[in-house]
Amino acid sequence: MVRYCEGRLKLVVNRAKSKCTQLKFCEFLSYGVDRKGRLVWTLKALHRFKQRVREDKRSAG
Repeated sequence: MVRYCEGRLKLVVNRAKSKCTQLKFCEFLSYGVDRKGRLVWTLKALHRFKQRVREDKRSAG
């Protein structure tokens, strides 16, 4: 993949940040892909969202 991207497409590949793996193991910008191919939040992003909702409820009530 690296050879193709760098050679054919003339792109620079940062090998420290890049990996080639199955979609179920990839996370990007707080999203992943589930078994049906849909975008889902990562567990970390979902946890942060729930914390923010709880904080808003406390400050409003």
